[in-house]
Amino acid sequence: MRVLRAGSVPDLGIRHLTVGATDLIDSIGASLSTLEKKKTPAPLFLNGEWGSGKTHSIRLVRALALESGFATMEAVLNARTCPPNYPQRMMPFMARNIAFGEERGIRSVIGSLLRDDKKAGQALATIGDRSQADIAQAASTLRALSSRGETALMGTSAAWRVLTGTDIAHSDYGYRRTKALVRFHWTTAFVRAAGAKGTVLLFDELETIDQLWNRRSRGTAYEAFGRFLDAPGTWCVFGITERFLRVVREDARSDIYWQASADGRRFLKMWRDGEEELIAPPKVADEEASELAAVVERMYRDAYPETGDCGAEVRSAVSDWSRNAARNPRRLVRAIVDACDRARPVPEAKNRKKSAAA
Repeated sequence: MRVLRAGSVPDLGIRHLTVGATDLIDSIGASLSTLEKKKTPAPLFLNGEWGSGKTHSIRLVRALALESGFATMEAVLNARTCPPNYPQRMMPFMARNIAFGEERGIRSVIGSLLRDDKKAGQALATIGDRSQADIAQAASTLRALSSRGETALMGTSAAWRVLTGTDIAHSDYGYRRTKALVRFHWTTAFVRAAGAKGTVLLFDELETIDQLWNRRSRGTAYEAFGRFLDAPGTWCVFGITERFLRVVREDARSDIYWQASADGRRFLKMWRDGEEELIAPPKVADEEASELAAVVERMYRDAYPETGDCGAEVRSAVSDWSRNAARNPRRLVRAIVDACDRARPVPEAKNRKKSAAA
């Protein structure tokens, strides 16, 4: 309920709080099926303005992927702390948010896999060339510590700085960008060797690419995303707004396209040729609004059984929301939670009444 009050959706209830999303769920299922067959699905661009359900849809992709046996990695982009043109700065965020099965975070995911000697051996076998020597050494160190039962040393080992990317996160050198991308590819190969059907890479707020201070920076960002698209066994999902569409379509038809690397042109080509796959978050019409309100109220009563009758207030909130031109689902959820909050007796007030009666 605290998460819903803030206008977001908790992962635990995301399936219950998703209405009118049949087409989106079908599209997600088809892409995951393609990825399971070891083919690369076309990247998915979830296009919607603030409050339209874009981030909710990304969380839905994450939930469905995890339920189906895939690993996920995600980052919320911005030009200051998680810039798209510096994957070495993105890596710690994505490492912290990696998920597979019941494990969350790279320490938990890789730690659990290294404790299985057979799977650890298969994963380490994915390290192939000299460019991955630092990864091989870090993973082998952790595997050795795990096999000896050195839990404390494993937890504090400097090897984690390599696997989380914190050793290169604050450097802007180009070779560090390449190193970060190699580590991304290794991480996805590692979890795949350990049993994941593939990895879904989730990038939200891609429109912040227009905060990058020049065209060269944007060109570098397009190159990084081209490399992500090229990672084996992965599917990329991006959250965007019209702001991003204006920027990328202009760049795809400018000299940025011809000055970009092969990876950058790969990403820009789909926009240049109109081959991008855009899908909008599900629309919440009157019927879906009533269904969503009923689900939120039911969840609220499960959390707070003492809540009084708030049916009239909930219906009024749905009616007011339906008359609003924006029809923002996030505002609707917050309005329903607010109506339920006002119908719930305040514990302090009940205590004061008991004291007065005594």
